[in-house]
Amino acid sequence: MERYTTIMIVPEREKDVKTFRIPRILFRSFAFLFVIFAIVLSILLYDYWKVLEQVYANKQLIVQNRQLKE
Repeated sequence: MERYTTIMIVPEREKDVKTFRIPRILFRSFAFLFVIFAIVLSILLYDYWKVLEQVYANKQLIVQNRQLKE
């Protein structure tokens, strides 16, 4: 079993190919952290969207309440 993951970057022009050897455990750790970060970000964005919807609904209720008081 190999212990490294090799990442190769091939530029469009006639430049040299860049090769990076990353330990497999480090590569998997970064991939795992990226997935966790994406999930947390998605949850936060969803929650923010729901808060904005509630703020809009509250503004509408405030206007209705003011009209009823008049």
